Amino acid sequence: MGGKPARRRRPGLIVSGAVAAAALLIPGGVLGVLGVLAILAVVLPPVLGPTPVEGIEITRPLWMFWWFFPMEEWFGVASIDYVIAGVFGLIFLVPFLDRSPHRLWSKRTITMSVATVLLLSLIAVTVEVWVNNPKGH
Repeated sequence: MGGKPARRRRPGLIVSGAVAAAALLIPGGVLGVLGVLAILAVVLPPVLGPTPVEGIEITRPLWMFWWFFPMEEWFGVASIDYVIAGVFGLIFLVPFLDRSPHRLWSKRTITMSVATVLLLSLIAVTVEVWVNNPKGH
């Protein structure tokens, strides 16, 4: 009976060892994937739009950014900064402006009305760009 006390096994030590092993393996796997993607990016050219012609630049963003085009034509290039700041400012202010105690969207009529008008205006401007097809810069 005078021997060494029995050593208790701590399951947390096993879990933390597994986490440490995964932490060592995962970055290596991520670096491997990034390495493969880098090699593919160098070997295979991206297929985005038509083949470029030297001396002629036609830049056109993806369809989700088409609503910027009329803002630039109507108000000038400097307006793009103000429009983007306004959009992100509005997104930032939504939680502060919409302090309704109701959680259902159907009971938030003012907020949903404003959101619907903004969404429909963005869709209208995007369709206008699609129909009129403005030239890139």
